[in-house]
Amino acid sequence: MAVAAVFFSPNFFGDKVLPQPDNDKARAIQTEIQDYIKKEGRAPLWTNSLFGGMPSYQVYTTPQGNLTRPLAKAAFLFADYTEVWASVFAAMFFMYLLLSVLNCNWLVGVFGALAFGITSYNVDILEAGHSTKMAALAIAPALMAAMVLLFRGRWIAGTGLLALFTAIEIYVNHLQITYYAFILMGIYGLALLVDAILNKELPRWGKAAALSVAAVALGVACNMSKVWPTYEYSQETIRGGSELTTKSEKGNGLDKDYLFGWSYGICESATLVVPHAAGGGSGESYQETEFFKSIMSRRPDNLTPEQLDRQVAGLLYAGEQPFVGTAIYFGVVAVFLFFLGAFLAQGPSRWWFLLGGLFMVSIAWGKHFVLNETLWYDYLPMFNKFRAVTMAFGPAQLCVAALAALGLQRFLSAEVDVRKKQIARTQ
Repeated sequence: MAVAAVFFSPNFFGDKVLPQPDNDKARAIQTEIQDYIKKEGRAPLWTNSLFGGMPSYQVYTTPQGNLTRPLAKAAFLFADYTEVWASVFAAMFFMYLLLSVLNCNWLVGVFGALAFGITSYNVDILEAGHSTKMAALAIAPALMAAMVLLFRGRWIAGTGLLALFTAIEIYVNHLQITYYAFILMGIYGLALLVDAILNKELPRWGKAAALSVAAVALGVACNMSKVWPTYEYSQETIRGGSELTTKSEKGNGLDKDYLFGWSYGICESATLVVPHAAGGGSGESYQETEFFKSIMSRRPDNLTPEQLDRQVAGLLYAGEQPFVGTAIYFGVVAVFLFFLGAFLAQGPSRWWFLLGGLFMVSIAWGKHFVLNETLWYDYLPMFNKFRAVTMAFGPAQLCVAALAALGLQRFLSAEVDVRKKQIARTQ
């Protein structure tokens, strides 16, 4: 709480908010709906304020009868969705919960929570106004903590918490992040399956798997009023089928060019440890740099310093995407400890976070990684429904922070042989 409050002190103490352009656009789109509600006392079913007209419940609807709502609000301390400190606090809190369930020392848990909460990726999406994305990302570690409890044999607590956090995750309404979180949970289930086969505990694994499926189904069912209308509407959009496609075209899901429009370059991924390895972003300012000052005197008279600053920011980006707000930086310490954890951590959790993190990064590469276009696009369920695959960096940083904490825990443990620590460090 203290870190979130100080880091976002203008928001926490000063009653100020970020501009958040996407939230401003959402409010503008909802104006017609809000005016109708004020006049008629109920929400309309259609709005003409977006595209060529569309169902209004895809833009805004008054919540009625969903008992998940107060629980979701409580997870963010009943703060407004524009309160950025609350989203980051929730992310750190639930990461701390996950690491506590994984038996980390509380100080190591604090480190992991900070590594997950304070990253350039989170700040970038908060500044842009991707509030539901940040909320879904914040809840994701809680889903995984519940799943760990369940597969450890805490049948009631694990099943109940998994259903609860699934309901909250779906309620905050960013299905792409939820989809990636479920993939990570599936990877954990597979890691545990291998462990169960090796230790001849398949019946126990089967029971936990069945309960986890039931819990997730219950959590989704709590939000069926959100999920089902979205599913129905998707069939009439570019995410569904089309009668205009040829037999040679897939015709079910987004076009590859659109889906992979934002694909992180493989070499560009150096920004995970070196922030400006591919230049800066359009959300950054360069007014204090020598480069900016050198061209300031030669700018057109009708161009303000702020406008020039935005143009300079666009010129300095050297990555593979159309543009970025800022470089995605996980932190060199966190990445170093992530690979340390790959050598020192034990049990299925090591493979869970290692494979999960690498898989999420590979998804973020989009068209630059062959499996995304040749395998996942055609055969991984729902993969071709979501655009801007760079969102996978959100769950990826979760894996990096968690395995970094596990690696730090083992490195500080007196139970681990010193020679093994030295080998892991040199690797």
